[in-house]
Amino acid sequence: MLAGSAEGVSSMTNREYRLYRFSFGATIFVSLLFVVLTVLAMFLYTGGTQDDGTLPGYSFWENFFSDLGRTEALSYAPNTASHILFTGALLTVGLIMLTWFLTTPVLFARSRITRWLGSLAALSGALAGVAFVHVALTPSNLDMDRHMDHVYAGFLLFSLAVLLLTLAMFLEKGYPRVYPAVSAFFLILLVTYNWMGTARPVFGGFSSLAIQATSQKIIVYAMVLCTGVLAYGAITVLERRR
Repeated sequence: MLAGSAEGVSSMTNREYRLYRFSFGATIFVSLLFVVLTVLAMFLYTGGTQDDGTLPGYSFWENFFSDLGRTEALSYAPNTASHILFTGALLTVGLIMLTWFLTTPVLFARSRITRWLGSLAALSGALAGVAFVHVALTPSNLDMDRHMDHVYAGFLLFSLAVLLLTLAMFLEKGYPRVYPAVSAFFLILLVTYNWMGTARPVFGGFSSLAIQATSQKIIVYAMVLCTGVLAYGAITVLERRR
């Protein structure tokens, strides 16, 4: 784990500084890349939803993210282009999440509690990255059970990592308060999403499928963009303390 010592950022070498800065900067880039690649994959998806296999193209309201990664679409047509784009996007996010969380402990070196919280967040977040890599490598149409097991594990571990990271940022002296506020807002979204997945509410005539599929995309994009915002904050803290 690339964690900081008790002396913190100020004690690192120029090489270490460049390594950390590259990790945080790459996280921002990959967050934006994920949005671009998945939107493109939506345009190339070959059709079908769980309720209607004849529906052409991708429905933002009724298709899940996992549908993009299917080797065969729900219309039973080959889904090669969308599959490659989605798999590449999710693999990249999983790997960058792994490196991002393993480098974040360097930001928390001013007290024992924040060092512990940062290290535990790093462990949980890195495992979440591994889980999302497994999601990418297990298309839902080939092994739905394993695919969903990795999805649930990834969201659970990422939620735990963000909770720990939020506490560490809040308790770390001098850490800009906007960043724990952003991650706290994201945690509220996660709790809401998990509640909707359990309760399966229906609002204004929208089906449970539409609610689930739409909220999933909102939470995934929020997760990726939240990570990018926190990475930008990490660069800011890194610059201030160097």
